[in-house]
Amino acid sequence: SKFVELLRAVPAIVWCGIGTWIGALSLDGIVTKLTGAPWPAGKYVYFVALQVVQTMLAYRGIRAMKWFNVSCSVIIGAIMLYMLVHIVQTYGLKIEATWRSAGSWGLPFWSSLTAAIGILATVMLNISDLTRHLTNKSSANWIGHLLGVVMQLLTQPAQAGLQAVQAGHQAGAVVHPHRGRRVQIAGSD
Repeated sequence: SKFVELLRAVPAIVWCGIGTWIGALSLDGIVTKLTGAPWPAGKYVYFVALQVVQTMLAYRGIRAMKWFNVSCSVIIGAIMLYMLVHIVQTYGLKIEATWRSAGSWGLPFWSSLTAAIGILATVMLNISDLTRHLTNKSSANWIGHLLGVVMQLLTQPAQAGLQAVQAGHQAGAVVHPHRGRRVQIAGSD
């Protein structure tokens, strides 16, 4: 059993480090954008801070992670709603031209597909850890499925599609919001 634990632990440690590094780079980009002042050591400080938070959550157990995830999902939902309102107010709701574009099987499609598969694979691996603490009541199951599955399946793809369309990103080209012409991005398909 020690060998099996080692086989699970090593990839988990590596994956935790990769995810934390991506999170640190994201935080560094957000803080730099908001403050306008790049901080060269920022990504390293954020990496260590995120590692400490993750280690503390893991130490405190799945119940602490559950409340952290619930809190973060509310915050992320508010951010996504703000983004949608901001994009629609900035660019308007002119989506017909984008829907009529030919699209491609190039980099935008494959990167989106890879990201979706990565998210779903992570959910498949961790769902048992998250669901073992559910109360086995009919009302809890209905509420959990309604809020946790149906709402996300309806709102997130629609919002992501609207955001991509409104931002003008499509098949490696950007539509200028005021001039309406396509500009090819260097290095795209």
